[in-house]
Amino acid sequence: MIHLKNIYYFIDKFDSEEIERLDKKVNIIYRNYKYNYNSKTIKAIKDICRKYKRKFYIANNLHLALELNLDGIYIPAFDKKLNYMNLNLTKNFKIIGSAHNIKELKIKEKQGCTSIFISPIF
Repeated sequence: MIHLKNIYYFIDKFDSEEIERLDKKVNIIYRNYKYNYNSKTIKAIKDICRKYKRKFYIANNLHLALELNLDGIYIPAFDKKLNYMNLNLTKNFKIIGSAHNIKELKIKEKQGCTSIFISPIF
């Protein structure tokens, strides 16, 4: 049996049909590095994720994730800031990240990531 609790799907634009086609246990990570986040778009993604009982994470925007009551944030490997530590977050709010080597892995641990994607450098 495949356990899909920790499967994540990265998107960089909102396409409701794409999200609806996914297995309902797949979590969504929205990372759009080309444009500033639009809260209307984030709310639309959140609504469809709630409809299908998916977890929804946004990259690099703790303030917006908290303001819109998202499930958490995603911290990419290139984000080395440690300002995510010692925050008074609810226990349901998750910080997840990615790392390409041991040095980045240690940084993600210091950032308080509860899950870390280990990825080769591409």
